Amino acid sequence: FSFRKKWIKNSRVVCDTQTAQAFAIHAGVFNSEEVYGARLYLKELIEKNGGKFHVGVIGARYIFDELAKAGFAKTAYNSIVADGFPSYKYWVDHGATALWERFYLLKEEPDTLERVDGEGILSMNHHFWGHVSAWFYKYIGGLKIKSRGVVEISPETELGISRA
Repeated sequence: FSFRKKWIKNSRVVCDTQTAQAFAIHAGVFNSEEVYGARLYLKELIEKNGGKFHVGVIGARYIFDELAKAGFAKTAYNSIVADGFPSYKYWVDHGATALWERFYLLKEEPDTLERVDGEGILSMNHHFWGHVSAWFYKYIGGLKIKSRGVVEISPETELGISRA
């Protein structure tokens, strides 16, 4: 049984999720002729979702890097800092100073952290969502570790954000 034969069609993972697409790209499932198309499709999946990412922890580890590697860093950045749910900015807008356990949809009342489903927030400090921090160092700050003692500094210049 071949994974590619069953799950890959036209540079796409047939289950059609952002996580599956990002992880398959990272895992090297696509050949060199397919990988750009696979990343382009990942970008399209975000665009179909209103510019928002829709991933769990595994997808969050790979989605932003895979977009940036194809020249879509702006798409990754915009989804990270998008207004509304879900985005990392959504957490900040609701007072987060750390990475929460989940992207909860919260009631839009001032000074409340009440979820719309009435449940409580389980934890507000989970590093497993933190790869986004590394992404900012690599693409906004431009710090790319090439080897021991060798660091390249090459920030993305097409993001349209101020570094001042």
